[in-house]
Amino acid sequence: MSEEPRVILLVRSDLGMGKGKIAAQAGHAIQLLLLEQARIQEDTLILTLTPMLKAWLSGIYTKITLRVDSEEELEALCAEARKRDIPAVVVEDLGLTSFNGKRTKTVAAIGPVLKEVHDLFTKGLKMM
Repeated sequence: MSEEPRVILLVRSDLGMGKGKIAAQAGHAIQLLLLEQARIQEDTLILTLTPMLKAWLSGIYTKITLRVDSEEELEALCAEARKRDIPAVVVEDLGLTSFNGKRTKTVAAIGPVLKEVHDLFTKGLKMM
């Protein structure tokens, strides 16, 4: 593969999350993305290595963090990724330490995917 695949992290900028909260939510998103592609068999976690996931895990774990302005935009971009058969997950914070106890969608992870592919639907987004 000539280009490094990357995971795209989409962070909601409308929530005013601090750096620590964003870091925690991004970590949750990466975990969820990997677990979505795994299964448990006899107390063993088995990760299904698609060629793209294998390339990402064998590389330098490139992650691109982009900002979105709303829950609707976050959901729409994930739906677009899924429509293209690209794995996408959304973190829903339980509200235990933030968001006044309300469950809130905070961050999404999409990929791994090549830049030329995610640019088709993330090109206009700004870096975090």
